[in-house]
Amino acid sequence: MKNLYGLFVSILIVFFGYGQKNDSLSEPNYLFLNFVSMGIQQEVRTPINDLISQFFLEKKKNAFYWEYSSIDYIFYKHYGIYLGIGANSITYKKEIVSIAYQKIQDDNPDYYIYDTTTDIDDENKKIFASTSKTFGIVYMKKKKNWYIFYRISLKNFTMNYNYYTAILKEKNTNRYIKTSYEPETDIKYKWTFNPSIGIKYQLSKQAMATLDMSYALYNPRIRYHYRKTDIFSGELLSDEEINCNKNFHQFIIRAGFSFMF
Repeated sequence: MKNLYGLFVSILIVFFGYGQKNDSLSEPNYLFLNFVSMGIQQEVRTPINDLISQFFLEKKKNAFYWEYSSIDYIFYKHYGIYLGIGANSITYKKEIVSIAYQKIQDDNPDYYIYDTTTDIDDENKKIFASTSKTFGIVYMKKKKNWYIFYRISLKNFTMNYNYYTAILKEKNTNRYIKTSYEPETDIKYKWTFNPSIGIKYQLSKQAMATLDMSYALYNPRIRYHYRKTDIFSGELLSDEEINCNKNFHQFIIRAGFSFMF
């Protein structure tokens, strides 16, 4: 992760210096349509110590990221607006299901686990794409065939949370209880500050190769309920509230193509 941050800062410094003297713009307005670009999303977060928070939040730090489409529209000298729509895949670490299993077993020594249900499949993958929408202002520098975009944006994205349910049978009796870790909502929308830099190289009159890097800091602030229910009577035996409050640093680098009009 430090290497990626170093690369981001180095490219930022080099291109900022390179673009200090702007070429004059030949047109009053520029519209850049950025089609599907793909890359890597990496996250760094504060340490996760308790087992349940690990289950809810722990996933592979690297994720595949793609941007469906975005625009950079320059309409006043070198200033304009930026709009983008993107998504990323989610893959969880192999051990997280066993973490939740062991936690429930340790909390209920007089029971054994009869059955479990979770939204993570046997390969520890979750069929869910976190979508995002970004909008903000942009400042463009131009030097020959190079276009550099400095963006200050707000990003709205979805977070999807895990759930885990286990059916327990009491030892030496026929009593069954259901234990569940359930989020207050399956999907939550978050806002975050999202600075980014985009670099485009003009290949022809309209076609351009692109490289984009962005950073975001967010806190999911998840609230879960750990409930125990008697299956036959329906009686709620306990309801414990769990708050997961961790900071995430998200860094995305991606490449693709765009067209200038």
